[in-house]
Amino acid sequence: MSDERDRTDDDVPASELAAELRKLWAAAERARGAEIRVSAFAKEEAFLSPSSLYAYLAGTTVPTALVLDRILRALGVHGPALGHMADLREEAVSARQRAGRRRRNPVRPEPDSVPAPCQLPPDVRGFIGRAEQLAELDRLLVARERQPATTVALASGTPGVGKTALVTHWAHRVRNQFPDGMLYVDLRGFDPEQPLEPGQVLGTFLRGLGVSGDAIPAELAERTALFRARLDRRKVLVFLDNAASEDQVRPLLPNSPDSVVVVTSRNTLPGLVARDGAHLVPVPSLPVGEAVTLLRLLIGEERVVADQDGAAELVKRCALLPLAIRVGADLATTRRRERLIVLADELHRYHLDLFSAGGDERTAIRAVFSWSYLHLRADRARAFRLLGLHPGHDLDVYTCAALLDVELAAARLRIDDLVRANLLEHAGDQRYRMHDLLRAYAHEQTPRDEAEEAMHRLFDHYLSTSAAAMDLVIPDDHHSRPAIAMRASEHPLVSAEEAIAWLDAERRNLLTLAEVAANEDWPPVCATQMSALLCRYLHNRAHYADAMALHTLALKVARHRESAELEGWELARIGDVHLRLGHHVEALDHLEHALTIARQIGDPRLEARALRLLGQVCLRQGRHQDALALLRQALPLTRTVADRHLEGHVLSILGVVLDELGRHEEARTCHEAAVTVSQQVRDHDLAGHVLNNLGIHHQRIGDPEAHAYHRRALTIARLAANPGLEADSSLRLGVALRDLDRTEEARVALDNARSIAAGIGDRTVMAEVHRVLDTLGGPR
Repeated sequence: MSDERDRTDDDVPASELAAELRKLWAAAERARGAEIRVSAFAKEEAFLSPSSLYAYLAGTTVPTALVLDRILRALGVHGPALGHMADLREEAVSARQRAGRRRRNPVRPEPDSVPAPCQLPPDVRGFIGRAEQLAELDRLLVARERQPATTVALASGTPGVGKTALVTHWAHRVRNQFPDGMLYVDLRGFDPEQPLEPGQVLGTFLRGLGVSGDAIPAELAERTALFRARLDRRKVLVFLDNAASEDQVRPLLPNSPDSVVVVTSRNTLPGLVARDGAHLVPVPSLPVGEAVTLLRLLIGEERVVADQDGAAELVKRCALLPLAIRVGADLATTRRRERLIVLADELHRYHLDLFSAGGDERTAIRAVFSWSYLHLRADRARAFRLLGLHPGHDLDVYTCAALLDVELAAARLRIDDLVRANLLEHAGDQRYRMHDLLRAYAHEQTPRDEAEEAMHRLFDHYLSTSAAAMDLVIPDDHHSRPAIAMRASEHPLVSAEEAIAWLDAERRNLLTLAEVAANEDWPPVCATQMSALLCRYLHNRAHYADAMALHTLALKVARHRESAELEGWELARIGDVHLRLGHHVEALDHLEHALTIARQIGDPRLEARALRLLGQVCLRQGRHQDALALLRQALPLTRTVADRHLEGHVLSILGVVLDELGRHEEARTCHEAAVTVSQQVRDHDLAGHVLNNLGIHHQRIGDPEAHAYHRRALTIARLAANPGLEADSSLRLGVALRDLDRTEEARVALDNARSIAAGIGDRTVMAEVHRVLDTLGGPR
């Protein structure tokens, strides 16, 4: 294909217009002394979408006269150059019109000419989204004009994510920029068939470029040299699909700056990026909105609109993978009368069995995953299987090491390889995840004994790390938590702040693990141990819904195991949550049941805890004499079992009850004793509550400095990140300031209390805030 032919091609004027536009762009950058960012220029100066501007710079689209004029003036182009660019635009428009007429009236090529190869697969029906990846590929076309060199792009992603569809669609969009042809090959790098050797591919490519069979050399190096010579100074797109390794790709790379290579692979091929300058274009799963749009294109608008929640759930069950969504859509089409939410539930229950694609090996999800799995080394395959057992949303490297039963450094190596193979993905700082379909496939590959051993290690890891974290957060409450054997290579938590951060990051996983243990009764006491370990953390951080779910699971396990002791403690914990949420009737029901069990089995610690919580409920209900009687029963029990934390709470609440009864001297004695205990046990939660109750006492006896106690409690609550205590302290501060007629300060404190209480669902504090605001008058 000669240079003269290039000059007469109908797409040359569009390419020339784009080339001139890029030169003017470079001149504008020199004039400004800085690189012009395409996205910012498009939106802020040319008033275009970035994708449109990329298309104009790449030559795939010819701008209208008004749009071109707007771009040029924004670039600072004036005078004759404006007219020259307008002429080029007219030539491009005319050439495209001629091309359109010829397509309607095609002319046969000369018999002795070699047609430009066009080996692309057909464009994908129903292609949607991927704007970011398409723009990234477009940017590479623009960038090569600034720095001429062979452009290599690598589209990498998990099996079934739509890499081939993306590049095929993009290639059809930009085909006019490659007048000398488009070469395509499926390298079968992850395929049931034998992967193609580079020499085989070069033979096919050379024949496509007009080289006769007898002129194709036998040696790989000579074939590569001839291939590169044939592509010299030619504009050819080389699409290398489904590559397994760098070695499979390197001999197929041209050395012409006019050609572009796009590779797709399930691996990230780091060597191709580092040594050959490939530009990595990650291809993630679809966003939910785009996934639903794809489903709508495949099964029809009406059905998706009629069951929008079902459609969203169905695509999530397909892990937002285009291949799986297409298989799911085929299932939905076959079963037209089924609601989408019902199909989604089936996909969840039966998972990979319903993704068979009618037995088509190339689109059945299980088969597609198997091609990646079978390419893994034995230790990496084991890592994939075991990490897939993790039931939570994501996991950190320490959890990976526990599951794999290897040292941290060895775990990191296996993780990195699985990430490169797109069988595991990053989920934030040092955290990783595997989507549901891959996880289901990993489950299927794991022998039962291997799975049981790994899950035991996982439970041990989470329990022992939770125990270590709680020892740092509330060290003086260690005796009230279950004894947990510590693993040798645990997460290196060294401070309360690190412990809280770990608990926050792992909270969803801990609850999921407890649910797995409760539902499968294995390990038998994990759910009850987790409930006892995390109780104070969940309550103090106001994770009341999570606390209720965890304690309810543990109660189910306790009753299944017929353990009255465990049942009594879980009833007390559930009653505590109901109390915090203002559910007084439910709190009484659970706490009275817990008290009965405690007395039946002779557990003084449980009895003291139930009495203390029952006393608080009665205080909230205004039953002060009942509260006094219950708390006086609880106090000696706390000293019998040497539970200083519980003793401090009982003393402090007892002081409040006595204040309510007007017995202020007795109340002061209780409050001062509670302060002494809180200082000895160094418990932020206890200290904050004691200060608030002491502040209420000082208000009752007319001390104008009572608000200072609530300010100290508020500071403690914020330092301890305890929203329940912060809401209560802000409320008490607001009341104290109101009583001093410091109305505006009171409103600020009360608004803070109301906002926090609404966020955590504390109805008692919210109701009290509204009552106090009513006494202030003005807007609430």
